[in-house]
Amino acid sequence: MTTEQVLFKADKNFLKDVDAAVKAGNYQSRTEFIRESLRKNVEDMMLKGAFMDRLAGMSKEELIAEFMKFKGKSKVKTTDADNLKTKWQVSKELEEELERRFRPR
Repeated sequence: MTTEQVLFKADKNFLKDVDAAVKAGNYQSRTEFIRESLRKNVEDMMLKGAFMDRLAGMSKEELIAEFMKFKGKSKVKTTDADNLKTKWQVSKELEEELERRFRPR
């Protein structure tokens, strides 16, 4: 496998956090930690994309069945107030994202 060098600038505080993570995670270097972090992020994105592709091909009934598999699986039980707070937060984030994407320039 051939590799390419990638250079980027980082804030000193960010690098302090990276150094702490290197020590806590038993990594040999910043490079090893950053490479592993990027690899995990790319894998997560690919898994999410594959999951979304699979969901896109499902009927309404299949989607409902898929999401019902998760009902009651959380180890942390939430209250109605917690659910409402989460709903408002997600709505706010969605609204901001839609405004960012579709706001006339």
